[in-house]
Amino acid sequence: MVKVTITTKSYTAIASGEGAGIIDSDVIYDNFGIPFIPAKRLKGLLRDSALEIVNLVQIRNGNNLIEDIFGAEQKQGKAIFENAYVEKYQSIKTEILALKTDKNFKNFLTRSNILSFYTTTRQQTAIDDNGIAKEHSLRTIRVLKPNIKFEAIIDDSDLSEPAKAVLYLAIKNFRRLGLNRNVGFGLIECNPVFENIDNKNVLNILQTTGCQEETHPNVTENKLIKFNYKSDNFSTKFLKVTTLSPVLLSYVTGDINTTETRLCIPGTTLRGVIAKKIIKELGLNESNAHENPLFKACFIENKLKINFAYPSIDNKIFIPFPQNFQSEKNYRNICFDIFNKEKEGTKTNAGFVLIDGSSDQIFKTNILTRAYFHGTRDDRKGKNTDGAIFYYDTIEPGTEFVATISAPDYILNELQNILGYSFEDRIGRSKTSQYGKAKFELTDNDDNETIDYIGEDTITLVALSPMILFNMNGMSEPSVELLKDYLKNKIPAEFEIKNQVCRVTKIDYFNSQWGCKSQTYRAYNEGSAFQIVFSAFIDNDLPNILLEIEKKGIGEFTYLGYGKIKFLKTFDSQRGIHEYKRKTNGSNQPKYTIEILHKILDEKYKIITEHLGRENVKKYKKISSSLCGRLIDVLQKFESRSDFINRFIKDENEGIKGKEAEKQLDEAFILESLNREYDYLYNNAYQSCNSIKSKIGYEPDKEKLYKYYWISFFKQMRLENKKKN
Repeated sequence: MVKVTITTKSYTAIASGEGAGIIDSDVIYDNFGIPFIPAKRLKGLLRDSALEIVNLVQIRNGNNLIEDIFGAEQKQGKAIFENAYVEKYQSIKTEILALKTDKNFKNFLTRSNILSFYTTTRQQTAIDDNGIAKEHSLRTIRVLKPNIKFEAIIDDSDLSEPAKAVLYLAIKNFRRLGLNRNVGFGLIECNPVFENIDNKNVLNILQTTGCQEETHPNVTENKLIKFNYKSDNFSTKFLKVTTLSPVLLSYVTGDINTTETRLCIPGTTLRGVIAKKIIKELGLNESNAHENPLFKACFIENKLKINFAYPSIDNKIFIPFPQNFQSEKNYRNICFDIFNKEKEGTKTNAGFVLIDGSSDQIFKTNILTRAYFHGTRDDRKGKNTDGAIFYYDTIEPGTEFVATISAPDYILNELQNILGYSFEDRIGRSKTSQYGKAKFELTDNDDNETIDYIGEDTITLVALSPMILFNMNGMSEPSVELLKDYLKNKIPAEFEIKNQVCRVTKIDYFNSQWGCKSQTYRAYNEGSAFQIVFSAFIDNDLPNILLEIEKKGIGEFTYLGYGKIKFLKTFDSQRGIHEYKRKTNGSNQPKYTIEILHKILDEKYKIITEHLGRENVKKYKKISSSLCGRLIDVLQKFESRSDFINRFIKDENEGIKGKEAEKQLDEAFILESLNREYDYLYNNAYQSCNSIKSKIGYEPDKEKLYKYYWISFFKQMRLENKKKN
């Protein structure tokens, strides 16, 4: 792994491609307001820098090395680039989330306030041949301030030594980024930390090995595993997935310029991650993986079943909203079970919910997503290729998902030995730059949730993942009759499917062995609900059978995660829908955000002080506009109140002592106030600021507040004089 530090040495415009209000070109930042450098941007600029290095140093085989690092058309690069975030980014994010639970901090740590700590605005205009600004050419851009340090990680583990040397020099040569980097913006300092490469040996590595072809063994050692087949117990474990970067799990939608993401992780995706990990850890390859007993049992004999991963908060797994729980248009925080109490004008709900069986409450959660703007750039013209713009809609970092993995004991135990308790890998689209990094943790299944169905004669079956049913001709067909046939083979009781609320979707998945997608299947979509009515009340034996069906699923391709279902008890009364509030373990005492909070308070005290200055004008008699202007200029000149008083108010030579200006101020009752310290700090207007200043060790600068107050005061008085005239 290579750690790269990037420090801004001038104003830098890492543009998002979009504007915001009066900002014509905004920087890119996260949902907290913290700016970052996108990995795709970083990768493209480093590629340009590498091309300069290859041409400058005259490296033999240089272009091939660049393709190995960054990729080419129809070829994926071996280096993996991640976003560059500000120092201690994760700690800052965690602390902001914790502090926002305190009402005193919540209104200060807003996105705009945090963004203002890192950025400022600059204006520019176009000049015509006569040296006059062109009409409508004024542009306001937001830029990063100088001396902001970013950190990025580049995974170079698959690169050869010569390729690493080229990457090292490309990073050292990297000097500018962002908009207008040829006219003063975007100057940076970039430093890499490689394990075995530095300034002393990098050229030697290129001279001695740069022209050698990298060799790869075609066949690796196949580590055979011998199982203990005595155990036939079928067990389940949890696979927890935490996104460490934006993740794009793409699927086809109607918008050709936007690639949207799934809000849960398909079992096929997780299956691919585990297969890849087994192949890597056991030294397998495409030609011999099928010979390995573990790989064969998991992925050819399909003894390993991996379900879809759903959102998880505080170790609670949320499921797709059952479609029979519907709400009225103007009362979306209340829902009804339409199987029991049909109402007119209700609509289905979307998202993921936690259904509390012990109360009448339903808790919902929203998956945090964000659309990232992209475009292809013409390097020669320095602008976007005509029309080549698009958006990636992604799941934001820090989102947790949990899937269940089921298999015989001997397979799960061996998987635990190979995978360990946690590892990192990449999923989804654009995995080599900016997107897809995730942490995987394999843990024991401690989910002992059971529902008491005894005495009930009606339950609801909810599809948690797409449910594929085959008819007698082997064709996929979502129908109630087929579902009943599947259930009859599992449930030894008389029943009918009385009602249904369902949606039909089309399913396909990518098979890496074939190198193409599977055929398309029609299926019941997740959230589809079916009311099952039994001819008799449920006895003591049936709940265990229902629980077993939940574990194994219904329909075809259950080993890929399809057909995952859940049985729910029906309810007669309405249920409230509440937003689930995550528990925070962070401290309410700021540590990493102290500097940000100080800057926010500086700005808040200034804004309030200037407001008080404008408001208090009406309490005094007016002085002339010329004197107001003179006082504004002098106040801006002096650093402190004492200098202003001694060298202007009380000075007979260069000041106003004994002159007409002093007389005006005295008759307007302003002179006495000018001589006093700024003493409005306990005004009610400062209440919100004063409530947190002691918690973060902040004390407002009275000297600055004095200047802010009186400059604002005299500007307002001069303005009112103009209005009166």
